[in-house]
Amino acid sequence: MFKYEMDDHSYLSLLEIKDAEQLYNLINSNRDHIGEWLKFPSITVEADDSKTFIERTRIRYAKEEGYWLGIWSEDKLVGSIG
Repeated sequence: MFKYEMDDHSYLSLLEIKDAEQLYNLINSNRDHIGEWLKFPSITVEADDSKTFIERTRIRYAKEEGYWLGIWSEDKLVGSIG
């Protein structure tokens, strides 16, 4: 598993299926703000949508076609980057 430690409390890592609920909750709680610039909040309507997204990003990573990482602070998902 890829994991890059930024400091003692923060790191980047590949999202895992088990992170789908946290990712969905993060999107849901920031839906209006993120939706001003990006489309994905409008099509992420349940945790299974985040699960599907994570599955697709892991396949892309395995094929060396890109990546999407979770941004973690004190073991809490606080964002993502790809």
